[in-house]
Amino acid sequence: MPQTLVIAEKPAMGRDIANAISQSTGNPVQPAGLGQRVGDVVVVGALGHLLELAEPEHYDQQFEFPWRLEVLPCLPDRLEWAPRANKGKGKGKGRATPDNGVIDRLKYISEALKRADLVVHAGDPDREGQLIVDNILRRFTWKGPTKRLWLHAQTDQGIRDAWRKMQSNEDYRLLGLAALCRAEADWGVGINGTRAYSTLWWKRGHKGILALGRVMTPVIGLIVQRENEIRNFVPIDHFGIVATINVQGKGAFQATWQRPKDAEGRPEFDPAGQLLLSREYAQAVARSCSGKTSTLQVTRQRKADGPPLLFSLTELQKAAARMGYSPDAVLQAAQALYETHKLTSYPRTDCQYAPTDQWPKAAKTIEAVCANLGAGQPFKFNTPLDSSQKSAAWNDAKLKEHFAIIPLPAHKSIRELPKRDADIYALIVRQYVAQFAPNHEYWSTSIVAPIGEHSFKATGKAVINEGWRSLFGSNDDEKEVKLPQIEDGEAGLASPVEVKAKKTEPPKRFTPVTLLDAMEKAWQFVTDPNIKKHLKEVEGLGTSATRAPLIAKIIQNEFVIESKSGKMTSYVPTPKAEVYIKCVPPKLAVPDLTSYFEGLLDSIKDGQLSYSDFRAKLQMLVQKTVLEAARDGSAFAAMPSPEQMPEQAQLSRRPARAGKARRPSGKGVRA
Repeated sequence: MPQTLVIAEKPAMGRDIANAISQSTGNPVQPAGLGQRVGDVVVVGALGHLLELAEPEHYDQQFEFPWRLEVLPCLPDRLEWAPRANKGKGKGKGRATPDNGVIDRLKYISEALKRADLVVHAGDPDREGQLIVDNILRRFTWKGPTKRLWLHAQTDQGIRDAWRKMQSNEDYRLLGLAALCRAEADWGVGINGTRAYSTLWWKRGHKGILALGRVMTPVIGLIVQRENEIRNFVPIDHFGIVATINVQGKGAFQATWQRPKDAEGRPEFDPAGQLLLSREYAQAVARSCSGKTSTLQVTRQRKADGPPLLFSLTELQKAAARMGYSPDAVLQAAQALYETHKLTSYPRTDCQYAPTDQWPKAAKTIEAVCANLGAGQPFKFNTPLDSSQKSAAWNDAKLKEHFAIIPLPAHKSIRELPKRDADIYALIVRQYVAQFAPNHEYWSTSIVAPIGEHSFKATGKAVINEGWRSLFGSNDDEKEVKLPQIEDGEAGLASPVEVKAKKTEPPKRFTPVTLLDAMEKAWQFVTDPNIKKHLKEVEGLGTSATRAPLIAKIIQNEFVIESKSGKMTSYVPTPKAEVYIKCVPPKLAVPDLTSYFEGLLDSIKDGQLSYSDFRAKLQMLVQKTVLEAARDGSAFAAMPSPEQMPEQAQLSRRPARAGKARRPSGKGVRA
């Protein structure tokens, strides 16, 4: 009998798929070893990554401990994959031991493939999910037909819809290749960087591992760099000029002096022409304009703003950070809403748009979410909702591998959810229903008061209809600014005109909102102009799925402490982080290399860069960027000795002595 084998990313997803097939076919779900059987379909879940890249010792004995700088780089032409092992559970710390659960599951899949006529690839619908199952099929040299099940919703209906739309797995080949190259880039940079700089670390008299990571190291670098900018900040005195404009019979309003268009390069201003530095010049402007009459230029427009776009994972994390939730907590909640509660779509997405074929489900979805939130809902539906309205968020041309996070037309009271999950669900619902609320309408007024060669300006806003904004409550940035009802051409008397002394403020520490934004838009922090000019704005540090766990790991490893102010958290680097950044290659401490690699991965996914060209670039970058400073002595010279390190960052002073089969103690600076 022909047999179809479905390989899901996780056992829980496998069970959901089996149940959906059962409901569709009428065949019962029966246990089948580590999987389930439904008629002629066998479903088995992996355990995430069952395979991992082999350790350097697998290729050559020269890479065994103790590590040596002179044998690097370790970057074989063909990197091999091995069953995932348990780390640190052997007789000695750091020793890897076989994971029997992984080995048993691989054996089960191997036997099932021998009986299969068709494989359904059901990894998570993203780059890593593609790699997880592709690796399994490569390991067992599966050559038969393979379909790709691409799930946006892990509900019975979502699985059945995706089953009907399955395409050939070959259509996702380049996505899987990009994931493979990501893994090899992380391995190449991490293995060679960690081994090279750990040898210098030990030579300096320290113990343990100085671990480098392609993504984590530059994130720590950003946080340390921001702290240095704050520490070294010198405020700049500058000046503003404000005129009170009096209109007879209509009242008064304040208007701000506008910099001249030729401010850049003038001695009264900073080099960029943004700040007025001369008090004397400001006072002269105030004297020349005070008591003068101006013919006012009034522009008044009726405007309508549509709702904000739907949530990507990063935008959801930013919104939830204002409620006090960490990025990692939001990811866990969003995953639970998708995987366990089955109330929302796939969460690990960087897209803020939804496909138009989801739009007709709006009426049922709105009905469901209103019932789910119930009387205790965290925000008020005090504006009418029109399910036939189509906002800018419904746009097939803007879609990526995934669409935005949206609620599903599923029924479950939020009272049944943990508070964290309920709060995150409410945010997702609010962003969704806003798409069907009226536009935010208001009068926008601009009043310009020209006085001689100078000009003062005031802007105002008068709300006509709150519309979707009523769902979000007050926002200081969007408050009304009322101006008198003045007509164009009326006269206004400028009195008084005052000079306001100001000081520039230091940059602020990163918060979850600003750090996620910086990681997403890492191109803004790239220092190498040759790299920056080739970057696209979409490239960043990590992915929407990996940023939150990465931040959590930095905190867990004591590179950063969390400083609370109300519900918002700031990230403060520890002395350990500052020492670490002094020790690593300067080019790894900034986002340049990682952003460049993300650009390469996009090029692979789009078919513009071949695997062989990628490997050549990786080889060159490992040699040049990672190892060059370790070999020329500059990295060693920059490393502090144990005596030079602050007390809070003191580590063991001598390298651990270890036998051939042992690895270094994990007491060093790790990332």
